[in-house]
Amino acid sequence: TGDAHHEYEVEQIVKKRTHYGVIQYLVKWKGYPVEQATWEPRSSLDNAAD
Repeated sequence: TGDAHHEYEVEQIVKKRTHYGVIQYLVKWKGYPVEQATWEPRSSLDNAAD
C-alpha cells in the first residue's frame, strides 16, 4: 500500500481569476476534456513546465 501521487500535465491555462485574494488558474489537463478543467492556485502549478 502507499499513497498514489498523480501528476497531471497541463495542456493549457484557460482563464485566470482572483478568488478570496488568491490567484487561481483554470487548467485544462492534457488528455482530459475541457469540461474537466479545474481551478488551481499557483502553488499547485509550481512543478509545471514553463
